[in-house]
Amino acid sequence: MIDFVENLFFILIETICCCLYFQTFSKFRFTKKIQILQFIGLTGCMTAVIYLFATIPFWKMPTVWFLFAVSMYGMFQMKFFEALGMGALYYALLLVVDVLAYACNDILQFRMGGETKVYGWKAWLIALLGKMFLFIIILLVRRIFGKSAVETLSKREWIKFLVFPIFTIFMIAWMLVVVQSSQAGSGKIPIVLAFSLVGLNVFIYGLLYDILQKEVRTREYMVSMAKAEGKIQLYQKQTAFIHDYQNQMQCVRTLLMKKNYKEAEQYLEQMCNVGADVWNVIDTNHMIVNAVLNAKYQEAQESGIGVTIKINDLSGWRMAYNDVTILLANLLDNAIEACKLCEDKKHIWFKCVQESGKIILSVKNTYCEMNRKKKEGLHGIGLKNVEHVITSYGGNYSIKKYRENLL
Repeated sequence: MIDFVENLFFILIETICCCLYFQTFSKFRFTKKIQILQFIGLTGCMTAVIYLFATIPFWKMPTVWFLFAVSMYGMFQMKFFEALGMGALYYALLLVVDVLAYACNDILQFRMGGETKVYGWKAWLIALLGKMFLFIIILLVRRIFGKSAVETLSKREWIKFLVFPIFTIFMIAWMLVVVQSSQAGSGKIPIVLAFSLVGLNVFIYGLLYDILQKEVRTREYMVSMAKAEGKIQLYQKQTAFIHDYQNQMQCVRTLLMKKNYKEAEQYLEQMCNVGADVWNVIDTNHMIVNAVLNAKYQEAQESGIGVTIKINDLSGWRMAYNDVTILLANLLDNAIEACKLCEDKKHIWFKCVQESGKIILSVKNTYCEMNRKKKEGLHGIGLKNVEHVITSYGGNYSIKKYRENLL
């Protein structure tokens, strides 16, 4: 009975890691209830296959691979041959981590002068060590290729999160050195502790994933509410502005009829300034980005600078608001100042998009070479601040001349 429970635990870990691996590259086909039923079915089939082919490894390996592929094809939105290929990669990964676990045991026992033969409790500890290697590799794959909330954590947050899995690996390795004999009654305590640590790792990851998913949904709700409130306020301002429009036009008409052209021109200028404040032309679902971009866009328009903007939904941008302001304001200030020095063509190309959990930011602008050389020392502090923000979040940046008069 104990062997069955332990084998079932290993199958559960492998099945969970398989689902996490496929979820990195695809989406579930069905609702959560159906996903749970599919997961239970896969676990049951895996258990049956393991026991049926226990003495026939030649048939067990392709059967397990095919079972993973068929099950994942039913669970995720992908083609069957894609599921076969990814299933083969995952099964190969299972074999690699097992070999790695046994190699670690041989190295540890050789250095400590222990026996390298594997039996009893030691075999279970090595298997658990392999499953922890598998779990960490899957987490790293999701970190590199994943797009969900957990995978968009900063590097510092990820390092904190990985402390417990790495600690578990060291604990199991230490237990391998301590447990020298399958006959030792004390070996049961490390085994129970090791199983508990591995289970806690999976539980903590699931808990963190649910918390961050809830945080994302809450943030999306708050953004949608703020957006709706902003639209209501904008509508109220526009309604008030339009309500007074007829009276304002009547006033302008009266001034023109009396040939007070200068007063009419000043009155129209005031009307244009009031109207400009009403419109918010840029909306990224991020209130700080909206505020900076709309302000700089209006400044560029008033300076006769053309602006081309490419953006998408930035509501998931996980950066401190003051850092967002420093980054965008300094880059756009430099671009606007450079364009102001140009005598003919003045244009800024701005791109800020979120793709695969990463922010891609690009600012291009026209410039005058002679004036640039004269002013090149004026924005050193601003660019240093930009550089500090980018590097503090583990980002990369480059400043280069694309072609003549384009920086």
